[in-house]
Amino acid sequence: MEPIIRKISGWTPSQNKILFSDKRFRQFVAHTRGGKTALIPPLIAQTQLRYPGEHIFVLICLPDERMINRVIVEQYIKRLSPNKPSWWEWWMPGVYNDSKRIYKAEGITIFLAGLHGRDQINKIEGIAYHLAIIDECFQCREDDLSVAISRTFERKGICYFCSTPYERCSWMAEWTASTGRADNWELVELSAYDSLLFSKEDIDEMRDTMPDWLFRMRFLADTNARPEGLCLNWKSENILKERPGGWKASEYFAGLDIGSTKHHPAAFLLFERFHNKTIIVDEYYGALTGSQAYADKIKEVLLRNQVKPENCPIGVDNSAKHLIHDLQTYHQLAAYSAHKPKVLDGVQALQEQINQGLCYLQYDCPDLHLEIGRYSMDEEKGQPRDCYNHAIDACRYGLLGRKKAEIESHAAYSFGKRENFIDTY
Repeated sequence: MEPIIRKISGWTPSQNKILFSDKRFRQFVAHTRGGKTALIPPLIAQTQLRYPGEHIFVLICLPDERMINRVIVEQYIKRLSPNKPSWWEWWMPGVYNDSKRIYKAEGITIFLAGLHGRDQINKIEGIAYHLAIIDECFQCREDDLSVAISRTFERKGICYFCSTPYERCSWMAEWTASTGRADNWELVELSAYDSLLFSKEDIDEMRDTMPDWLFRMRFLADTNARPEGLCLNWKSENILKERPGGWKASEYFAGLDIGSTKHHPAAFLLFERFHNKTIIVDEYYGALTGSQAYADKIKEVLLRNQVKPENCPIGVDNSAKHLIHDLQTYHQLAAYSAHKPKVLDGVQALQEQINQGLCYLQYDCPDLHLEIGRYSMDEEKGQPRDCYNHAIDACRYGLLGRKKAEIESHAAYSFGKRENFIDTY
């Protein structure tokens, strides 16, 4: 294979080592913003040179559709600014079909797939790929990788895996260690201290703001780091891949935490109950501003789960009184001001619910899943850290935030049936 260039100026030696490797399977374990996804464009170009005159098929996978939109579509397909097109436009001017997640240009077809999507597996299995890319592979299920790379063997195609380590995916660390000893693998691990992207002072400051184990995962790319001091203990039987057989929800309720920035996002969780079992089945997670934006996202979640807004009481952070009023008055949502016990009391009460069988759908609630693995104690303050807690707070508001007296006197009561409310205090 003749690469386009032998070295790309300004890239780290680790990036160049992966790009110009002669191995079929290449794995890049790197720190946050370590340039993993940035290798995709030249890898595609190299593949075109490797198969001159042949129509190239490329598969790009991330764990879910939202990550595809955020990581690939927003960063690389859509124009970055009015006068600066993305690399997709520079390398391969073509047509992108958003509804089918397919990009077509002269001599090449690229498929974008969220591996956790319910309709994705059949789409990605039907083609033999010249290049398969699995981004954020530490967040994938164990069987996702075999699905994504299965058809590349027919063409002896290249497979590229990249990710920062992920705390709730222990099998991946063992897999990474074993692939590093295999003959046809190139394994490169990149620490933030080696990348020159951050100054040492910046990295040391980040070390002070998060648990040591999480820092080692996110910035040292340490696959052996394990969560410590977590506030909540979710057992494996509480983490579901899908609803149990015969499940038919008899009531719905939800929790909402407010947030308007990337680092302090809003979080909305939808709960279903059947007999005495409760499952968190869906979520929204992202920055929101204004009651209309909140109402749109809440109704979007309810609609895809076929839940009528009037049948779903929503416990909202009680500091957002104006938002609660607007959701009730102008958007016909059964919002109410959630009772908020002290944080430690709320965490303890939530753990009791977990011990009694509270579950969540892992692949429909990826941000909740992420926070559960990061929500940890600040030992010096004796309190949970005020980060990675937005979905957790929404869970507390929805599940624990109601008192009978408050509900019966609240305007939200008129929107839903009495049996939709569960008294937990």
